[in-house]
Amino acid sequence: MTPMIRVMMHRDRPASLRSDELARLIKERIKRESVFSGISKSYCIGLVDVVNSTVNTARISNSKMGEYYGTFLNAMSTIVQEFGAKVVKNIGDSLLYYFPRTDYDSDKDSFLDVLEVQSLNYRLSWCHK
Repeated sequence: MTPMIRVMMHRDRPASLRSDELARLIKERIKRESVFSGISKSYCIGLVDVVNSTVNTARISNSKMGEYYGTFLNAMSTIVQEFGAKVVKNIGDSLLYYFPRTDYDSDKDSFLDVLEVQSLNYRLSWCHK
């Protein structure tokens, strides 16, 4: 059974959609509104950030905070690039990246790289606890 999702379609009027219907609507809207160059590609994107960074950095100096974020962002950048990702930009305490090889449906190795990064994320989170 496909789950139902409630979304706000018009001002205050909620609509119930199955998740596959919602995915189709979003895909159609993206195709209509976000193709600027006439070229459209689908990529796997990722965003990694520091959990509870505000709490973790509240009691340290600005120079230490810069060192803290710099160490994290540089390490994450190195890791995702080793798995074939391209870094787009830093966003505060976050790193936005994508996997260019995921544009090809037949390239299963790229998806396996994504799963391996996810596994690494879990291991890093577990070690941090």
